[in-house]
Amino acid sequence: MTTLSQKAERLVAMRKAQIRRTSNQIEDAKLDLNKVNTAHMKTVDTLTLTTKQSQELERDLTAARDKVGDFTDFFVKRYTSIYYFL
Repeated sequence: MTTLSQKAERLVAMRKAQIRRTSNQIEDAKLDLNKVNTAHMKTVDTLTLTTKQSQELERDLTAARDKVGDFTDFFVKRYTSIYYFL
């Protein structure tokens, strides 16, 4: 073989190796992207669930405050009326 053809074969081999490395890097990037997408979906699901739980807790807290207010009003009216008659 001539020196020129040997150089050409080396360049071709180097280019093929570079293409393989790039292809492997692309596949790795795709796998990483899938992992990130899965993590994102789990995060969105968790955030949605947390938001719903927060809203339920807020409703329960409001209901509890209303009951405490009603309870307080009941006792204030009851015991102030007793002292009124004494």
